[in-house]
Amino acid sequence: MLEQLFSFVSVAHKNTREQFVRAHPEPVFVIEPFVASAEGPGKFGTIAGPAGSGQETSVARIKKRAGANAFDMMVTIGRARNNDIEVRAQDVSKFHAYIMFAPGGEASITDAGSTYGTFVRGRQLRPREDKVPLAPGDEVKLGSVVMRYHTPASFFDYLRAPS
Repeated sequence: MLEQLFSFVSVAHKNTREQFVRAHPEPVFVIEPFVASAEGPGKFGTIAGPAGSGQETSVARIKKRAGANAFDMMVTIGRARNNDIEVRAQDVSKFHAYIMFAPGGEASITDAGSTYGTFVRGRQLRPREDKVPLAPGDEVKLGSVVMRYHTPASFFDYLRAPS
């Protein structure tokens, strides 16, 4: 589920870095506004809609969603509702990419065979082959959807930075 960025900003400004990291232990993607896909044939995309629909900057927590799918070892990302992170954009595949965590907590991303590609730091990943480690602030693109990867600490710093 995509969440409003604003709710995180207010929490970051009311807490210390340590308190914020304890309360929000998972890494996140900060997702720039995108054109949401329409439901059904003959429909068109729109940028209007509620929070998390793509009309505003949103946040996706990178974690398993209970009962979402059978892929226990990975956090799935895609347009379909059974993904752990659902991004309802026109050029995001139903199952676009996935995140895996190393024993030390380091995240890496792999393209799942998407139509429009997955890019990290401007480089397109080879589907099902490249497993690219993610660092705080890395730009990740799923098709045309632009996201930034953040650890809990770098997310706090991002939220507290002057606009």
